[in-house]
Amino acid sequence: MNISVNSTTLVGGQSWSQSTMIYKTNAGDMFNVTANYFASFVGIALKHGGTSGKIMNFQNGLGHKVVECYFENLTSNSSDIIEINSSNTFIEDCYMTNTNASAYCVHVRRTTAGILINSGVRRTYMGGIGQGVKVASSVVGARAEGIWLLDSTLITTGSYQVNVQDVLFINISNNMLDQCGSSCIYLNGGITGVQQAVINGNYIAAATGGSTGVGIYAGSTPTAINDIVISNNKIGYSGYGINLGSWVDNVTEDNNSFTNITNCDCLYNQTKNVSITNGKHINSNICLALTDGASGGPFVISNNKLVGTLSVTGTDRLNKFKWSNNTGLKTDGYAVGNVAVSSDGQKSGTISHGCVSTPSIWKCTVTARTNSGMFDVIPNQILAVDATNITIKFGVYFLSVAGDVQFSCKVEI
Repeated sequence: MNISVNSTTLVGGQSWSQSTMIYKTNAGDMFNVTANYFASFVGIALKHGGTSGKIMNFQNGLGHKVVECYFENLTSNSSDIIEINSSNTFIEDCYMTNTNASAYCVHVRRTTAGILINSGVRRTYMGGIGQGVKVASSVVGARAEGIWLLDSTLITTGSYQVNVQDVLFINISNNMLDQCGSSCIYLNGGITGVQQAVINGNYIAAATGGSTGVGIYAGSTPTAINDIVISNNKIGYSGYGINLGSWVDNVTEDNNSFTNITNCDCLYNQTKNVSITNGKHINSNICLALTDGASGGPFVISNNKLVGTLSVTGTDRLNKFKWSNNTGLKTDGYAVGNVAVSSDGQKSGTISHGCVSTPSIWKCTVTARTNSGMFDVIPNQILAVDATNITIKFGVYFLSVAGDVQFSCKVEI
């Protein structure tokens, strides 16, 4: 059916559960919306029984709305259930059953040179063996803008629950993303790439994916992915919590918690300009795995509770990694130790630093004082740092009573 008249409203009942189901048995789209504005569907139950075709296809216009509707497709129908190429168009309070593994429940796809802005999904349930929401473009140089996925539940077990390829600003907030088969949120980078994504306040678990499943994933795609905020999420029961690669730039990760992650909570492989703050890592295997490479970093890591092990591969530990105020695993702070002396002269001694990995010698500074005895002491330099100790060169002068020197070293891995 073609909906071409503006301000058309189709009402089945107060909700889809009170409506008679409309069932299409042959191929083709059920509803093609070509109206310029205000096409609405309320309280309708729809099932597509054909081998191809969408249930709803919003081809253009603005101000369209789908409220309290039910959608279901056929197992052999790989067409997406709903496609949106219109502005100010929202799917709200709906229930969707996706029975085809490759189909998406909602595909926000820029297909024309027109405007696709401020559209999305709110308070909607998506389940089944298929995939959830995809945001993409088929037009070179064009993309959707201002896309929203809010307060929804996605229990789809297909490869991706949210696949973001081409967009200028997307907000993925306050959702349950559970049981995904591969990546709950896949920042894919299609024709124009991803710029500005907010991922906030979600429960994220790629549980069906097992040890290879990822909560939030962005690999080495040929299109840039920039300005990503990942905050206040609970991420668990996956192989990896966050896994971002070298094409991602400007990441703010703040106040996320990680639990029951099989491999690594947060893996950043040559990702650029990354801030990791206020994270809570619980029963982790590897809490952080950071690699700078030639063009990755810098990484700023502060105020995190770290457990498990830490993996840092750095070509420039001095300039590309900044650690501060982390707890659990010692990444920075102070090391204090004593070295006995009984005569004047140039000497060396070692103290334990207690860090989770070898501190950067260029970041270490040392002060010294006479702890017992009578003499003057001057710390000359830090000679070496290894996985356990700091070796310090120092001078003892005017000794009259033997004693020991106390060193305080500021350390940072």
